[in-house]
Parts: sequence; C-alpha cells; structure tokens
Amino acid sequence: MVAPKISFCTTVMNRLHHIQKTLPQNIVDNNDYTNIEWVILDYNSNDGLEEWYSANANVLGENVKYFRTNEPSHYKRSHSRNMAFRLSTGDILVNLDADNYAGRSFARYISKMFINHPDSYLAASENISADVSGKICVSRNDFFAIGGYDETIESYGFEDFDLKERLEKYGVKRLTFENSEFLKAISHSVHERIKNEYLYKNLEKLFIERISPMKARLIFITKDGKYESAEIVDCQMRYEGLHVKPLNQKFRFVIVENSIEKGNFSTGILHNSIEIINQKTIHNIIYFYSQLQSKPLILKKSDNKDYAANINGFGNGKILNAFEPISSPIAI
Repeated sequence: MVAPKISFCTTVMNRLHHIQKTLPQNIVDNNDYTNIEWVILDYNSNDGLEEWYSANANVLGENVKYFRTNEPSHYKRSHSRNMAFRLSTGDILVNLDADNYAGRSFARYISKMFINHPDSYLAASENISADVSGKICVSRNDFFAIGGYDETIESYGFEDFDLKERLEKYGVKRLTFENSEFLKAISHSVHERIKNEYLYKNLEKLFIERISPMKARLIFITKDGKYESAEIVDCQMRYEGLHVKPLNQKFRFVIVENSIEKGNFSTGILHNSIEIINQKTIHNIIYFYSQLQSKPLILKKSDNKDYAANINGFGNGKILNAFEPISSPIAI
C-alpha cells in the first residue's frame, strides 16, 4: 500500500519564539517519512515570523508550505485551523500547535495507525497535559465531511473536544496515543495562551462584584467604551444536608443563564465591584472566562446527534503564498 501523504498543519499568531524551536526539530525528527508536508499559516503575526521564514526557507526545505493572511485582528482557533487544513494537500491532516513537538517518527506512526485502522482518527489521550490536547490526526475525507472545526466556538478551549465528538457521531472511531515521545510541548504562561484573544487585546479594565459566597459578577470594560458582564456561579457550593455536594471540577463553574450583558459603559454598572489590577490575576480570569463561554454551547451540542458544522463553508479568507506581493491574495 502506498504511504498516505501526511499534512502537519500549524497556525501561528505571534508565536515566532515557539515555531522557530519546534518546526526545525519536527522536520528532523520525521525525516524518515517522505510523503509529508508542513503547512504553516501565519495568522497576521507582527513579531517577525514572515521575515524569519524568508531567511530560513532554504534550510527548512521544500516540504514546508508557508502561507499568510493579513485579515485577522485577533486569534480565532477554529477559523485559523480550518484555513490551514484547507490549504493542505495530504490524505491525513494533523493539527500541530506552534508550541508542540511532533516527536521522533510520529509521521511513520500515524501512517501505520491509519493503514491498520482506516475508519478511525488519532488523538492524544485525555489523561495527559492540556498542552497537547489539540494534537489530532484525521483523514481528509472525514474532516471535510463534518465541516471542520466549528467556527461558532471563538473563545478559548473546547474546539478540539467538539471536533472529536462530532467525528464520533459521524462514525469515526477514536484511537489514542500515550507515548511520551509524542507528548512533548513547550511550557508557557497563561498570558501566552490569551494574549491574542479579542477580550485581552481590547481590555481597558476588569472589575469583580461579590454577590454571594457562591456567585460573583465579572465586568470587562473595553477600549471602545463598551462593557461585557456575566454572573459566575460555583456549583460546588450546593449542600446536601450538612455536606458539600462533590462535583466534577470540569462542570463546577458556570455562567448563570441569561446573565451576560453588553452595552455602553457607565459607572453605574459597577455597583459594589472592585477593580482587578494584578496582571497575573487578569490573565487567569480572562482564561477562565473564555473557557466558560464555550461550555454551554458544547453541552448543548453534546445532547444532539448532529455531526455537521459550518454549513455555509469554513476557513474562508484571503491568503498570500510565500513571497507573493500583497496585491495578489488568493481567496479560499
């Protein structure tokens, strides 16, 4: 059987310091597999990624395919990954985050698994670090059949969980890997995770109001004079008799239904809130809130049998090939 072509797809927005470490190592670690490509989508970075690629293109080799889009103002995980996957040409598509190492002979391992299990997809075990939870390998046909990553999921997290769940609804079986060689990633701060998010890039101030021992209100004031607020409840604080009811931590905190408010900011909105000024705390709250925003949608989708997403298309935008003049973008 002919070895399938494998496309490692990486989206990058201001992560030059990661990709310049991982990409060269990943190429070396998988030089024992020839039917391969490395698709790099520069998602409007401004940290010198384009210049770095231009200076190193010959060293990186012809299997690296660099593309750039100048359109995004902030990072959208689902949309960016869909763009990269659409730009790929492989039979098997692999999402590989910029901070992830593929691992020695990972491409050869993927090929073997898909040849032996053609009706499956491959992902890191859920019992490992979240740093590699997005490392998913899927056949091109299956990925396009379910409509790619769901672009209605814009906040941090859950887009990979949703993709796996919809693949399984479509009838694709899950295979997992736990080999430590394939689970390596560059550790980084919460700030690194959220610095390109819309809310962080546009945040002016952050306030919190304590409503009760189990409920608080977050108020985000943005640079355009708008605000967004939401009530967060700690479901762990439910009692059964004299005992706290234990809950799965994954479902402990939720946004109170219909509590999200958006509009023009005025000081009357603040009530008895206090301003959060510690930067690390701000990073953690944005990271926390971003994940909570996706949770209701994911739980709702889990209850139905629909596997399709993005029925009007996905991964659309204007793309520049490496070294192409800015006046000649490709619409995809």
